[in-house]
Amino acid sequence: MNNPRTQVEAIIHYIEKMDIEMIELILEDDKTYEGLHKEEYIEKLKAYFERYKLKGETKLVAIPGFCDSKGCDNACRGGYSFVGRKSIYSIDLVFEVSNGEVLDIYRCFDFCTFDKERNKMLSDMKKWIKKKSK
Repeated sequence: MNNPRTQVEAIIHYIEKMDIEMIELILEDDKTYEGLHKEEYIEKLKAYFERYKLKGETKLVAIPGFCDSKGCDNACRGGYSFVGRKSIYSIDLVFEVSNGEVLDIYRCFDFCTFDKERNKMLSDMKKWIKKKSK
C-alpha cells in the first residue's frame, strides 16, 4: 500500500513501517482503541514494535484476514495479521471501520488469514506448544 487514501489504509501502512509517530498523528484524540485512551494504545503499539525490532525486524507484512471466533463481538470482522519478515511473531488486529474512518482497533486472538499455508503452520505451532506445556 504505497499511497494510502483513507485513514484505515494509512494506519495499516504505518503499522507495516512500525512508524509510531505517524500512527499517533492519524489516530483520533477523542476515541478509545481496545478500550484504551489514544496515548495508552500508542504505548501498547510501541511496545509491540520494540519487540519486533529486538528480533531484527525493520518492517512488517500485513496479511488480510478476519476474526474467526465463535463467541466474540468482532466475529467475522476484517483485519490484518502483521507479521515479521525474520521472526515468527505476529500481531493480529481487526478494524471497526466506517467509510474508511477507523472507529476502533482490536487485538484478535482467534484470527484467520486468507493464507491457508500460514493458518496451517500457526495451527501446528499452537498444537506443539500445547503438547509441550503438558
